[in-house]
Amino acid sequence: MFFIFIFSFSSSFKMSGAKCERPVNRYQPPDWHSRNSKLASTARNLRDQSLHVRKESQLLKVETDTKTKWQNYENNVRLSERYFKLVIGNFSVLVSVSAEISVSIHISVSVSVQAQPKFRYRFRLNRNFGISVSV
Repeated sequence: MFFIFIFSFSSSFKMSGAKCERPVNRYQPPDWHSRNSKLASTARNLRDQSLHVRKESQLLKVETDTKTKWQNYENNVRLSERYFKLVIGNFSVLVSVSAEISVSIHISVSVSVQAQPKFRYRFRLNRNFGISVSV
């Protein structure tokens, strides 16, 4: 392993003659152990919190997906029921209207047949696709 020490000469350095000294914080072993344990516990707490946040977000995502799918399903069911009610309602209206139309057509045809003069001649098609006229 290679360690590279970079010294920058700033106001924190003390110049005493030809020797350049830098103040260094020195830790005693108990201080070092307490600082390391504090850093480790802080890191552990942050990891636990982030894991908790991730789990909560996953749970929220699953809950919202499930809720959305059920709401879509219920809305689709309600829409299909409404559609079929409208179709069946319109179908009954159409049936009644078509019955009225057929009755009115039948009446108008019978009235028009009675109103027209009777033709004396009858026209028929022969086997040879000719027209024969009979009295």
